[in-house]
Amino acid sequence: KKVYRELAVNYHPDKNPDIKPDEFAAISRAYAVLKDPEKRAEYDLGERVKNAFRLGVVAKLHGGSVENEEPNPQEETEKEEDKKVEDYEKEQDDGGQDKTELLREEMVSFYNAYNPDNIHSIDGLLEKFEGQEDILVQKMCDKYNVSEEEKENFFPSRSKSKASNIDDKIENETEKEEDDDHDHEYENDPSFAFYMNEKYELLLWQSKEDGTILKDGYRCIELRFVQKIFAGENYEECPDEIASRCVVLHGTRMGCPDLILELGSEEERDEMLDGLRLVRCDASMLFQQNLDKMIEEGYR
Repeated sequence: KKVYRELAVNYHPDKNPDIKPDEFAAISRAYAVLKDPEKRAEYDLGERVKNAFRLGVVAKLHGGSVENEEPNPQEETEKEEDKKVEDYEKEQDDGGQDKTELLREEMVSFYNAYNPDNIHSIDGLLEKFEGQEDILVQKMCDKYNVSEEEKENFFPSRSKSKASNIDDKIENETEKEEDDDHDHEYENDPSFAFYMNEKYELLLWQSKEDGTILKDGYRCIELRFVQKIFAGENYEECPDEIASRCVVLHGTRMGCPDLILELGSEEERDEMLDGLRLVRCDASMLFQQNLDKMIEEGYR
């Protein structure tokens, strides 16, 4: 009370015209909270929960796999590239024709154009450069000063653009396998670390094994789309054996199914439930109205 009175004198617009009214209003709101034991307890709880999400809240996640509903242009491009690679590989394999035989036919066309007298040497060159066909093709093109464009026309099977597509496909398949392994880890241990950004507008999470620095593949929702926060006991899809430890985040526009967070104990769940509700109430009057209605209907 003493500190409030000192600040009120210094920041009151009537005493100090240079002070913005908002600053005095903020001091008054803070005092109103601190002098009321119930409001002060709520404020302390909200700050504890915010601090917990700054450090990372570990919880098991049931449901809530975020999926983009809108088409992803990058994915569509990758599909087109994969289709080109598949068509090319099919073309390579048509009629049981292996790559060496295909290269041999390309070399015949090349020698017909540049040195028809040496066509008989093709089989010997292929045998000599077995496993080093790209080097062979490059040596031939260098010898006759063949441009890169002409090289692609004569040797489509060694084309850089197509080879690049194949390399990309292999790389994409490797990345997909790594992602599958990562998802498999999530299935084996569904424990995640949950964070909030500085303005408490986003809820972000990733596997607890990934540490405190967000890595590629982390998941995220906007908290403004969370319409209701339930206790597990009031959510039909929450298994009975874990319901007392669960907090459920519901919102039709979250971009994912409802999130069911399983905490370590019922006490921890209760604090997290009330704290998350306070964070949302601070940001949304509509959420506060929904919460009041839930409480009236007997929901925890």
